[in-house]
Amino acid sequence: MTAAWIAQALKVGLLIWLGLLMAIVIGRVLCGKIPTRGVLARNPQNAGRETSAPRAISALVFPLVILFLVLEAMKFDPGVLGPDGWPMFPDISDNFLLLLTGGNGLYLADKMRMFQTGVVTK
Repeated sequence: MTAAWIAQALKVGLLIWLGLLMAIVIGRVLCGKIPTRGVLARNPQNAGRETSAPRAISALVFPLVILFLVLEAMKFDPGVLGPDGWPMFPDISDNFLLLLTGGNGLYLADKMRMFQTGVVTK
């Protein structure tokens, strides 16, 4: 057994695990066990009548960035060894980190603004 074969088996196992986890979440949303009404609203009582732009951007940006990270990691050759002889992790570009932190920062800034104005939601 080589390190490349073990890394490939772990990669396939991780993809299967993530796929099953995604199927469970989607199944529970479709069955109504995970409520989605008001997720994008600033105030849950106004669900369906308003949408918070920072929440919508955060909900769109985060999954897309994670998808791009997974796609980039799948191109990575796990058989490449670093200078110390250990397998190397794939590099994460600064643009991905900027998108992730920017989307989450926008969401947190909206939360702080809502807390200061007295409209606190979960």
